[in-house]
Amino acid sequence: MAILNRYEILSAQDLKRETVEVEEGGGAVIVRAMRAKERDEYEAGIINRKIVAQGRRTQVEMEFNDDYFVNLKARLIVRCIIDENGERLFTNDDADWLGTKNAAAVNKVAEVAQRLSGITQEDMESLGKASEPTPIDGSSSDSLLPAGELT
Repeated sequence: MAILNRYEILSAQDLKRETVEVEEGGGAVIVRAMRAKERDEYEAGIINRKIVAQGRRTQVEMEFNDDYFVNLKARLIVRCIIDENGERLFTNDDADWLGTKNAAAVNKVAEVAQRLSGITQEDMESLGKASEPTPIDGSSSDSLLPAGELT
């Protein structure tokens, strides 16, 4: 296997795309994989992170953002439906509007977007698992923030 250089990585056309027939809408849409940043933003909305100070210790507690699960598929596909030039058709704010469309059509497009973006059922389940508070006071090598940043 060839080792890629910086230019090859940055210029790679690595966002898979697929045309999906949407009979309910009377046509087809082009769906592409999410970019890494888009996926991070999408997943970040699923989990609420709360920083809790306990004396000299500071921890991050994570829990589901239950409100985000309403319209989750529309929140996904607004990031993935593109035009013929590869430009997104929707903004993230269009998810509420798109959520009013036919559920079967939204589900069909969401399944393709999920597959192209490498989002597995296991990924979704791991996002939803309750986690123990994570110390961020520098006392652990697992710290999310540099020591002393929040203390």
